[in-house]
Amino acid sequence: MDEGSAVSPKGWELIDQASRDGWHPAISEHIADVYVRTSRVAERGYVPDGELDAMRPGDYLESWHRRLGSPEPHATWVAEVNGEVVGFCYVEPSLDDDAAAATGHVDMLFVLPERAGRGIGARLLAEGVTHLRTFGFSEATLWALARNHRTRRFYEREGWTAADARKRYDHEGYAVDLIRYVRPLSAQD
Repeated sequence: MDEGSAVSPKGWELIDQASRDGWHPAISEHIADVYVRTSRVAERGYVPDGELDAMRPGDYLESWHRRLGSPEPHATWVAEVNGEVVGFCYVEPSLDDDAAAATGHVDMLFVLPERAGRGIGARLLAEGVTHLRTFGFSEATLWALARNHRTRRFYEREGWTAADARKRYDHEGYAVDLIRYVRPLSAQD
């Protein structure tokens, strides 16, 4: 275990920030696998089954190689259980047109469904928020599927507030509605 790693009392390990320095390229494969496996469960009923079933981890490798090589404040955290990547969180500056310069963004937070409810997502999210605060962001945002009430309740328990902002994500024959969540990043958090 690395110096920056932490072991949870529930048996999983938080691997410190995944960066281009010292990380084996295979981490992209593991992250892409978690993304696909989690999406197939968490987005079922919101995204057409055919779209979810057609997802392959290899389709996302280039994107993850690029993300992991992005300079800070872009950052990725990975959680492992017995050497298996079971979750990740990716943060970056907000790309929303209406965002202030000091707005960070949690772009992705994924934990394998069979590992849900063990504190992994909360810890990954907390690491991402801390990172954004460290880089001087005063607010963080994220987008959630508007109809995914389970995910929305999770964010609300973690201190996020639903904002008035909504957007529609249109993708090759289907669309999903997203709602923005906001969290101030005060020094006391």
